[in-house]
Amino acid sequence: MDVVNPYKVSVIIPIYNMESYLEECLDSVVNQTLAPIQIVAVNDGSTDRSLIILERYATLYPNIFIINQKNQGVSKARNRALEASTAEYIAFMDPDDYYPDNQVLERLFNKAVEHKAEICAGSYCYWVNDHRLTDFSGPFSALTFPFEGMITFSEYQFPYGFQRFMYKRDLLVRNGLLFPLYERCEDLPFSTQALVLAEQFYAIPEFVYCYRVRHKYTTLNLRKTTDCARGALDLIRVAEQEGLCHLYNLAVRIFYDDLYRAFYKFIQKQLPKTHELHELLNEIDQSIHFDWLTEENQDYYNRYPLKPHQIKQYAAKMPEIQEKLVKRLRENQPVIIYGAGVMGEKAAAFLKGYPEVEVIGAAVTKLGSGKRYITTIPVKQIEDYLYLKEKATVLIATFSNLHNEIKLHLEYLGFQHQIYLNSLEFQLFGIDRNSVIQV
Repeated sequence: MDVVNPYKVSVIIPIYNMESYLEECLDSVVNQTLAPIQIVAVNDGSTDRSLIILERYATLYPNIFIINQKNQGVSKARNRALEASTAEYIAFMDPDDYYPDNQVLERLFNKAVEHKAEICAGSYCYWVNDHRLTDFSGPFSALTFPFEGMITFSEYQFPYGFQRFMYKRDLLVRNGLLFPLYERCEDLPFSTQALVLAEQFYAIPEFVYCYRVRHKYTTLNLRKTTDCARGALDLIRVAEQEGLCHLYNLAVRIFYDDLYRAFYKFIQKQLPKTHELHELLNEIDQSIHFDWLTEENQDYYNRYPLKPHQIKQYAAKMPEIQEKLVKRLRENQPVIIYGAGVMGEKAAAFLKGYPEVEVIGAAVTKLGSGKRYITTIPVKQIEDYLYLKEKATVLIATFSNLHNEIKLHLEYLGFQHQIYLNSLEFQLFGIDRNSVIQV
C-alpha cells in the first residue's frame, strides 16, 4: 500500500551566519498560503544567532525541520536537505532572500500539478538600495517571463535564478541530481541539468522570488575562482552535448565578465596553489570551439586569450591603458558616468582614486524605479545633463552589448565627448601587484 505524502512542497534553506536577514526570510516562508509544506533548514555551522532564531521558529512551526552540521558549504547543506526532504516538489530559498508575497508556492504548485510539469517557474526580482528591481536587459531579461505557458529548455537556454524554479522531487531523485561541491557557481550546473532532464517547464509571469543584491558582493579567492570556472566549464560541456549554442555562449562570457580579473590576479602572483588554475584554464581553452561562438565572443576570444601565459602578457599592458584613460578624462571635465549597474559602480569606485577628475554624476537612459545613487554619486536621466553636452565627457560604463544603442542616443542628444569602457580591460585596472591575495 502506497504511503500518502503529507507535504506538497519542501522548501530547502541552507543557513550560515545570516542573523540579519533570517527572520524576514522565514516569515515569508511560514506565511505561505499553500499547506502543508515542509521547511528543511540546514544550519551550516553558524557562529552568530542564526541557530537561535531558527530554533525559536521551529518551536512555533512544527513543519520546520532543523539539520545541524559543521560548516561544509552551501552545496553539502542543500544536498543533505534534499536527502531529508519528502514532499512532492522541491523549492530552494537562500536565508537572506524572501518570497515577494504569500501565494508564491501555491501558484507554482497548482500550475505544476495542473499542467503535469516536472518544473514550474516564475519571474525573478532584485532587492537593491531599498528598491525592488524588476526590469532586466540583455540576456538577463530571461529572469522574467512575459507570458504564461510551457517553455522548452532548447528555446530558453538560460541557467540563472534557480530559486525561482520548483522541481519535482522524483525528477531529482530518479536522476541522482545533486549540487556539485563548489564554493561558487554550484547552482548553474544543477539548474541546467535539471532543466535538460525535464526538457520543458511551465512558466508564470508573476514574481516568485526576491534576491537581495547589495551585501552579496564578495572577493573571489583562489578556491572560489577555480570553482566558478569549473561551474562554467560544466555548462559548456552540457551545452555542447545538447547542442545548446546560446547557453554555450553564456557560459563563455562567465570567464570574461566575472572571472578575468581573478584569473590575472592569481596568475600574476604565481602562487604555489595556482597550478590547478593553470591546468583548468588550459582545459577551458581546449574546450572552446571557435565556430560555436557568437561574433562578439569570437572577438573576445581573439583579443583576450584564456591561456595562462597569454593572460599574463595581455594584462601587463593595463597600467599604460589605464593612465591613457585617466589622462583623457582630465582633459575634458566634468565626467558623467553612463550606467548605474555593476560597471557603473566599479567606474565610480575607480575614479574616487583620482580626485583631480571631477565626476558630476551618473546617467541612465530611463530612470524608472532603479537606483538613485551609485556610491555617493546621484543617478539622473541623461537628458538632465544636456546643459553639459558640449563640455562634459560621458564615460559609458556598461557591457558592450549596449554600446551601439547608447552611442546613437548620445549622438542624437548632441553629447560631443564620449569614451566607451572596455569591460575586459577595465576589470584589470587598479590591481596592485603587491597586494595580499587570498588562497
